[in-house]
Amino acid sequence: MNEELQRLQRIGWLFRAVNVAFREAIDAALKRDGVGLAFSQVSTLSILDTYPGINGAQLARHNMVTPQAMTAVLRLLVQKKLIERREHPDSQRADSWHVTARGEQVLGRGRASFAAVTRQMLGDMASDQVDALESLLASCGASLEDSKSNRRGIRAGAPRGRKAQPSVKSLV
Repeated sequence: MNEELQRLQRIGWLFRAVNVAFREAIDAALKRDGVGLAFSQVSTLSILDTYPGINGAQLARHNMVTPQAMTAVLRLLVQKKLIERREHPDSQRADSWHVTARGEQVLGRGRASFAAVTRQMLGDMASDQVDALESLLASCGASLEDSKSNRRGIRAGAPRGRKAQPSVKSLV
């Protein structure tokens, strides 16, 4: 295997390893902090806080889970009275999900756990290094999105969705 291929493979594995370690650390922090939810549930609350009123299919895409997995998360969050379903303004058959006042309180505690783990992950990086990391990760994500759009025949750089992707700082 040539050096470039080995380097690319290492970078891919590093992305995967950081993702797995981050999620495990978040789940441990949420448990330790008594939030009572897992990564995917707090992530769902955060997405709903950013995009109030989106439907279950959109939530699943944002949360990178199957619609079936999203249904299970939504069911649990409804049981805990952290979210509520409202009539969708455009369609009676579509769902429109919103965070409740109780859900906002839990989300605040969950975000504190996310922030603590993110600070730990960033370690002793200087502010300019954190800015560079955020920029590099955003660039990686944008390159993959452009590639996905090109495969579907969508013009690169064309606006997608209702809002711009939230930054790392806004989700934590």
